[in-house]
Amino acid sequence: MFEIPENILKIIQTKCDLDGNGKIEKTENFDEVSIFEEAKKSYNENEQTFSVEGSLYHIICDAMAVCEDVIEGMLARKTVLPKDDTRVQEPKTVENVPLYEDKNKRDEIVTKLHEKWSATFKRSPDKAFYNKLYDVIQKLNVRVKDKDFDSEHYSSIMEQTLDETIAILAGESKLNTKSIHSSYRGLFQLDSKSFKTIKNWAKKHPDFYAMDNVNKSNINNLNQFHKASGEAQLDYLVGHIGNAKDWSGISHDENITPAQLWTMIKFPRYGQKSNQIDKKEAAIQRVFRASSIKHGIT
Repeated sequence: MFEIPENILKIIQTKCDLDGNGKIEKTENFDEVSIFEEAKKSYNENEQTFSVEGSLYHIICDAMAVCEDVIEGMLARKTVLPKDDTRVQEPKTVENVPLYEDKNKRDEIVTKLHEKWSATFKRSPDKAFYNKLYDVIQKLNVRVKDKDFDSEHYSSIMEQTLDETIAILAGESKLNTKSIHSSYRGLFQLDSKSFKTIKNWAKKHPDFYAMDNVNKSNINNLNQFHKASGEAQLDYLVGHIGNAKDWSGISHDENITPAQLWTMIKFPRYGQKSNQIDKKEAAIQRVFRASSIKHGIT
């Protein structure tokens, strides 16, 4: 039996440490031991990849990320910046920065982001998908926080929010609607259990955005979902996050960040778990770095 090198095991272990306490253990909330064992089985020596809970990771990229986490932790604990240090910056101001754009500006954003991501991910859905994703973000109240708005690379908060949300789907499936990893399918890597949960949630909330589409859909199982268009799969993402907000104790009119969105895609009950949200925030940035796609379109 092939023995995984110790340095690679540590990287896999980091990804399986869901509560971030440095231990692989079984608790009332989750079984990290089983997750770790499955992750080890998924390790592909030739491609240098492994999967955890449906997400595929690359050893080289994640080794870099682990090093970054360690360095950031050391700085947070030991570095004290002098008051006049030039690295200490004033909080970003977002005065007069629009959240949602008029029709022409919206079309410009959607077109440019479609062109940007499709150039790297050749199986990316067409522009109509990106246009619908813009609507989905608004309906789910996904929004980058004011303090995190990157005015250097984005003209609006919505532009940045959409870009980071696309990065999430790229991280899950490389923007491929037909993507398969173990028992997970589609753009945001849905499994059969969550598929059934979405169907039930849609029946209870028929007036919620896109749930009428889910209720009337001929998609009755995960294999049919896997063959559906990107726009149809987004309807199920809405139901998945709607249910996750309920489980996480988040009201439906409450804003969530892209990192929270990704957290609830993977762990529907963890929408307010700060350690998980922090991990997904870092993961979004890794998608940009790993794909060599720059932030922004301006």
